Amino acid sequence: MFILRLSYLSTLYAVAYRCHIPLVSIVDEFDHDGTLLHGIEIELPLLFHNDMPRRFFFWSSGQSMSAYEYEDAALQAIAFLQSLYGFTIADYNYQTMAQYHILLQQLFSLANQGAQLARLVITAAHEPVPNNTQTVHVAEQLIHTLDSMLNLPFGPTH
Repeated sequence: MFILRLSYLSTLYAVAYRCHIPLVSIVDEFDHDGTLLHGIEIELPLLFHNDMPRRFFFWSSGQSMSAYEYEDAALQAIAFLQSLYGFTIADYNYQTMAQYHILLQQLFSLANQGAQLARLVITAAHEPVPNNTQTVHVAEQLIHTLDSMLNLPFGPTH
């Protein structure tokens, strides 16, 4: 077993590449009280030929004592660039898990309807005069659920 930690820093580099950010730099600096700060410096693209460079600094909260001191600053920089450029970062792991959740809900519903149909068929087999109306209704619901899962049209095709 292992833990996979995704990096905001690598995401920031990918965003910078897509947004044509000319500079993303890791910065270490001492605070006025001697505390070592870890941060990220970004420079936005020039708007005009004689424009002055626009540099922004994002600092770690300073409370992290792990190997990921720059991650907090990178997340701040990503949020800043997101507000500036309006892009979206899609988390495919979450989207895949959400799709699996929907599929499992549909499969559970399908299994319940199949079990209900089986119970009706067994009960009808033991009755002297079977009542097929409810059995047919449950069977139609089962087929409808299955067709919607498979994106097939409901009912017979001619």
